[in-house]
Amino acid sequence: MKKRILSVLLAVVLLLSLLPLSFAGADGASYYDGNTDSYLYNEPRLGIVICRQMNVRDRAATSGATLGQIRNGQPVKIMGTSRDGNFYALDLESCGITNQGAGAVGFAKASLIKMDPEFIATTKLTNLYATPWTTELKNGEQTGRFFLMLGQYNNWYAVQAMETSPGTAFIRTGDVGQYSPYYAMYVVTWDSPAYDGNTWAQIAAVKRFSVGRLMNVGSDYTLLLFNEGKNNEYSAWIPNLYVAPIIN
Repeated sequence: MKKRILSVLLAVVLLLSLLPLSFAGADGASYYDGNTDSYLYNEPRLGIVICRQMNVRDRAATSGATLGQIRNGQPVKIMGTSRDGNFYALDLESCGITNQGAGAVGFAKASLIKMDPEFIATTKLTNLYATPWTTELKNGEQTGRFFLMLGQYNNWYAVQAMETSPGTAFIRTGDVGQYSPYYAMYVVTWDSPAYDGNTWAQIAAVKRFSVGRLMNVGSDYTLLLFNEGKNNEYSAWIPNLYVAPIIN
């Protein structure tokens, strides 16, 4: 009888050892995946690259082989994190890297990616400052522009600068509108031409990180409504290559 009970207990232990280890981390519920030696989220997360150029590697170390490079502003699908949390596990197809097969995962430094990006809009002619404690300007922006928010420091928002070079700039919180849920809102991921749907003449040049409401999707272009509710509201078709949903 004792041997039978012991056999049952060993079988239960063995079964449990084969199940994925789950835990609720700061970034959501995850489970350990032995194939990638990382913790994968139950649901993938959306991220945006916030450096000029980012290496995607075959393992969670800077010594890992480079599988490809992706640029500032590109959206990526975050599948999980490395065991130490310093790297994100990325769906390679979302990085434009397709030679590793469907479902393949690569790794990039977590500090180079903004997870679950939030965008804020300026409400008046707004200056971008190089630091939150000096008057040194980084560059200026027009009313109603959207910015990828990186963080908040007292009365300042840290945002992704986009006019001259990738990097951080600071906006006074009083120059920014309230958050909105951005239902059906999409972001332009790179400087892009915009076209009129009737004549297909170029009507504007839309800068990366501009946000618009989704109106229609074609085989090669997406129709977005920009500056919604403002006097300078307009709609334009953007190449699909440069359009990604804010919320995945």
